[in-house]
Amino acid sequence: MSVHHRIFVFGTLQEGHRNFHVNRGQRVGDHWVTAQPHPLYVMGPRRVPWLLNRPGQGVPVVGQLYEVDDAVLADMDRLERVDDPLWYERRQIAVRPHPGPADAPPETVWVYF
Repeated sequence: MSVHHRIFVFGTLQEGHRNFHVNRGQRVGDHWVTAQPHPLYVMGPRRVPWLLNRPGQGVPVVGQLYEVDDAVLADMDRLERVDDPLWYERRQIAVRPHPGPADAPPETVWVYF
């Protein structure tokens, strides 16, 4: 039986972006925002987004939330090269529906830093 995971995407895994074909999950709601600000950079000629795991710095980051199964999460991990120490790592982050009240309880989900 496959387990379902919630993952917050803010870059190329979003609907309408170049790596969305890997994201075969079910979208949850409209938009979501990080509960705390984080630094977000767009790097290089391919404009690769990099979210840094430095809560409290940067800006609130708006993205999309998806529910994915084990196979889709594994495909995303391969795309984001989580086994390569120079690329992304998957960690948990708190997000809230956007727009929405700032005091709405956050949901803890996966994200690629």
